[in-house]
Amino acid sequence: EPTLIGRVYSPDGQRMALGTQLRPPATHRLGPDELPQAEVHIMQSSTGRVVRTLVLPKGELASLAFSPDG
Repeated sequence: EPTLIGRVYSPDGQRMALGTQLRPPATHRLGPDELPQAEVHIMQSSTGRVVRTLVLPKGELASLAFSPDG
């Protein structure tokens, strides 16, 4: 089950980005190249419909942000 890493709204409030990643148990330490790929789901805020999913390179997803112009 993916772990929710972060949630952020676009400056105009119309889109929301959710970052998810599979995480190993706390007892397992993996290097950055061994972590599963994270995904960022761009959603329409009013409906929750996913409009785009971005699959990121391997490594740890730490935070999300929209640029000021969206």
